[in-house]
Amino acid sequence: MDRVGTLTRSRLHGIFSGDPVPALALRVTGGLWSIVEWTLTLTPDVGDPVTFDLREYSIHELGEAILAAGFGLPYEDTFAGHLGAIVLMEGSGDPATSNGDHLYRHDSLLWCWLGAVGLAFEDARSGIPLALAQMVLPDAGTIWADLFGETFGIARWPDETDTEYTARLAEEVTRKRSSPAAMLRNIRRITGEDLAIREPWKEIFALGVSALGGPHYLQGAPIYEYHTAQIVSDHGGVDWSAVTAEASADRPAGTMLLGPATHFPTLSFVSSETLLAIAFYREECRYRYARGASYGWTGTWDDRAWSADVVEFPIGPPYDS
Repeated sequence: MDRVGTLTRSRLHGIFSGDPVPALALRVTGGLWSIVEWTLTLTPDVGDPVTFDLREYSIHELGEAILAAGFGLPYEDTFAGHLGAIVLMEGSGDPATSNGDHLYRHDSLLWCWLGAVGLAFEDARSGIPLALAQMVLPDAGTIWADLFGETFGIARWPDETDTEYTARLAEEVTRKRSSPAAMLRNIRRITGEDLAIREPWKEIFALGVSALGGPHYLQGAPIYEYHTAQIVSDHGGVDWSAVTAEASADRPAGTMLLGPATHFPTLSFVSSETLLAIAFYREECRYRYARGASYGWTGTWDDRAWSADVVEFPIGPPYDS
């Protein structure tokens, strides 16, 4: 019987009988034998010991395995052959001595119950070190690592190993955030994009600070407020879904993110089938320019209408998404 079952039996009330009611189950010849907890060890006269996990056999199956291992089996209790081999009692013997080849089983219902309960508790006890290890993030794996991820709200990436995932979890929950510099640093680390953050509160008109007719604006929704911010790129092809997800996770509490915007440089060469971007700096149109999709800038102006396929890019700080 396992240690838990034995310990429990030793603490029973005195009205319970601790007698195992032993009965002969097997006789084994050909070497020494010993049973400790759930393991039967047979040591032949010549050769290496052979072990059997009693939890994996019935008494009859164990007898067959003993024969297959080269030992003798002059007796088997066929009435108890269907019982689990865990009913065999601990002990040891030498066939060279009187009755030294006898392996007994207990026939006590109390021992059966304690053995079953003890077996379950023994399995639980053996799992305690593993459970304790899984409670430490770097040691967690499989579903336990995923449980940490669910707790922190950080999903595992496709094909991410346990080691990579737990390391990223530790970094994610301890990293700096809630500032523009931290947000940009994390966006660059996660997505590889080198972007900028526009803070419209810096563009709000302030008496005694802002110049009349200058670039500052009166405070007002939805842009020029103290709790707004905007992710800005100076190039196209940005996966905004990944960027905004990271920015939303890192933004300061109460800060609302405006839609992201692409802010191309004021003058740039575009592909050969499009036009050279040009900016108009007159007050009424200084913040936008247009590039045509089909007409060139060479030659003289005529009365043809511009193509309807016109793409607009903000020249100054982007004021919308």
